[in-house]
Amino acid sequence: MIKNKTWDVFCKIIDNYGDIGVSYRLSKNLVELNQIVRMFVSELHSFKKIEPRIDTSKCEQIIDNIQIILWDNSACSVSILDSIVPSDIIIEMFACNLPDNYIFHITDKSIWINLEYLSAEDWVEECHEKLSFSNGHFKYFFFPGFTDKTGGLNFEQNLITKQSQGKQIIETKYGIDKIVSRNTLCCSIFCYENKTILSLLANVDENIIFIVPEGVFSAYLMRYSELYRITVLDGSLMVNQFGVYIKIIPMTNQHDYDQLLMSCDLNIVRGEDSFVRAQILSTPFFWNIYQQKYNAHLKKLDDFLEKYKVCVDDDQLFESLVYISNSLNTPTYEYDNSIFYKVHFINILQNLEKLQNSATRWQNRIMKIGTLARNLILFAQSREK
Repeated sequence: MIKNKTWDVFCKIIDNYGDIGVSYRLSKNLVELNQIVRMFVSELHSFKKIEPRIDTSKCEQIIDNIQIILWDNSACSVSILDSIVPSDIIIEMFACNLPDNYIFHITDKSIWINLEYLSAEDWVEECHEKLSFSNGHFKYFFFPGFTDKTGGLNFEQNLITKQSQGKQIIETKYGIDKIVSRNTLCCSIFCYENKTILSLLANVDENIIFIVPEGVFSAYLMRYSELYRITVLDGSLMVNQFGVYIKIIPMTNQHDYDQLLMSCDLNIVRGEDSFVRAQILSTPFFWNIYQQKYNAHLKKLDDFLEKYKVCVDDDQLFESLVYISNSLNTPTYEYDNSIFYKVHFINILQNLEKLQNSATRWQNRIMKIGTLARNLILFAQSREK
């Protein structure tokens, strides 16, 4: 039985909306399970990009039963933290280091959890739910993951009731129906700056349209479009040398981005939040992982693909998944552009139905682990004093 508890979720926004995206979804998923949530956010302008209702002039506000508090050096923020009573459970997102004036009020009545980044690496299972002691306080480490020895993935309890409204919705919303035919394939691209994807956009010659939400990659694409023989028709529409269109759309809220993922035949996603959404919504995808020093991110990519492999029953299709994934994520990867496109990307497009079946099998597999929010609640209940 799930008990109603109070939660403080701390998020320090670094870049690219990933931290706030994960934190906001988790907060909403906790509220869905009748928990009382306060979010402490280091800045509101990035938050507003994915939640337009945010008022950046306010130090404190409530949206969908989540109390959102600005966590910075402003007088109003300091005043709130100086006098605050910590909640039953404290979530420190991605080791963001809680403010000293908040830590001062923490007692052993609260359960302090450091929620780590998602990884498919095997060592995660060994460190999950482990206890540490620092600066006079106990803290648990909680790892999202892909096995039942981890905390699972960050998705909502009622996800199973969600359904895509079909490609026609996004075609009409973004004016795509006026550009291409109904049977044109659709691929969304939400990634970091990436030369491999630029090269793909320049060389693809198939019945497909690419949809790119505004952000890091759309700016990168605009900057190098002429070099890659991509013509800018207007502020939001581009076309390559073969007549394949690229549509740039406004940055969307989380609900609309989910709809985009479900409506596209293929998606290129990045980081953690959109990566998880592509999986949990059962869509074919490629992952542009956040690059780390010494190419440490490639181990995470390899370990994920090794786990995903159990749901792909076509060896040649999996080979294409691996080749394209490595090409997207290794700056020095020596790939043959003709092989990338004419062999592997074409193989993906010709086998989208198989890839969709793999995505559905993977979705069923990871949903059995349970939601991250529910697993956090059950863990916290098991550690109550």
